[in-house]
Amino acid sequence: MYLCKKLIHHSLLVINHWSLVIIMKRSTIYLFIALHIEVALIFAGLTLLLFTYLRGEPGSIPIMTNILPASLISFSLGYLAGEYLPWAKLPPWGRFWLGLGVFYAIFAISSLLGFYVMGLIYGNLSDDYWRLFYVFFLFTSILILLIGGTLGTALSRLKKF
Repeated sequence: MYLCKKLIHHSLLVINHWSLVIIMKRSTIYLFIALHIEVALIFAGLTLLLFTYLRGEPGSIPIMTNILPASLISFSLGYLAGEYLPWAKLPPWGRFWLGLGVFYAIFAISSLLGFYVMGLIYGNLSDDYWRLFYVFFLFTSILILLIGGTLGTALSRLKKF
């Protein structure tokens, strides 16, 4: 519980810093909070898979290099989705489903492109890395849908954008 409070507090500090630089809509702020949680879960999930599935072998370290490009892609797409999608024009149930779908789509796109960038950096990837991607995608999709549902609920309760 304490870790969640610290993570949310850190996310709000980062978002407050960004909001001083760029005026963001409330939907973008909610997306950024959810994306902070997503990146933290992805880092934890990849670390867990690194030491359980690949057993921490020296050749398994490249798996961690996809976090930076994936998180940059996630935050870029999150900013665009929060700012340019018509959140205010949708009914509450539409904002819920759009929030859930957009968040899952951002996760899918950033994960695929993150692993693709890792493949570009390290050359041809073995089948173990792609098997690891499928395991990672399967197990984290459940958590991402839960975070996306929470995001959708928060977006559906917004009165002022």
